[in-house]
Amino acid sequence: MSRRVILALLCGCLLTPAGASAAGVETTFDQAAADMDFPVYKPADTLGLKLTALSVPTCELDTTTGLRVAAAYGNRRSSRGFVSIAESFPLCGNAGEERVVRRVRIGGARVAVAVRCRPTSCHVTAKDGPRLGFRLLWRKGSTFIDLRSRHLSLAKVLRVARSLTRVRLDRPTLQLLNFLSPDRQVWCGFVPSSTRGAQEFCGTRSAAQFASVALDGTLSVCDHPNPSPAEVCLQNFDDEAPVLQPGQVSQLRGFRCVAAAQAMTCTVSASGKGFTMAANSVVPVGM
Repeated sequence: MSRRVILALLCGCLLTPAGASAAGVETTFDQAAADMDFPVYKPADTLGLKLTALSVPTCELDTTTGLRVAAAYGNRRSSRGFVSIAESFPLCGNAGEERVVRRVRIGGARVAVAVRCRPTSCHVTAKDGPRLGFRLLWRKGSTFIDLRSRHLSLAKVLRVARSLTRVRLDRPTLQLLNFLSPDRQVWCGFVPSSTRGAQEFCGTRSAAQFASVALDGTLSVCDHPNPSPAEVCLQNFDDEAPVLQPGQVSQLRGFRCVAAAQAMTCTVSASGKGFTMAANSVVPVGM
């Protein structure tokens, strides 16, 4: 693969979050947990509602800097229900007009339950919550949780709120958009779209090796053991990406990357075709 093509892939696809599944889902919970400076939580009970959006936008308030994790389940206009969950530290976002109608307990915290209303008419009660939308705001550890709903009873909203579980990165299998090998010498990532469709890539810190594999098993390799500035195979090595532990796996959208102490093996899950990359070498696998 030419240096020009490699740089196009990296600059065109990896400077913004890569798509992790359907349109609107721009990252993964694992990637968000790795990137944020505060604990990230994911609901274990989503009431059967599908994840329709997941992103890491900037905070909305001029007085607050930073990012938040924003997730949405279901469709705001659907009678089946809708839930949005924003997580941040410090507190990020603006509630708008609302009235507190009840207080509940969530994980030991006393949480105000509010119902949205118009500025000119805010005489709402808990009975108006399913139609106008509930809002719950509380602090879980060091993370502020802002949960909002539409077309759902308070009982169902509380099911979601009480099921929030911290996303931990010590699990055997993760879903990451980019990551480092245990020795931090190989950087890998997922490219959602290119001229050859989705791809998984890896490159070395020395910029002497780069490889990518497409879902159809097509492998492209750049290997210059002693590259001149004009021959480097990779730019923009991400030294701040999360580091996998030996034996850990990142599996996403048909690709599987397994970490060894000093190498990464990335393959297409269905065919086993791909490559193994270490600090100074790249070897085809399954070809």
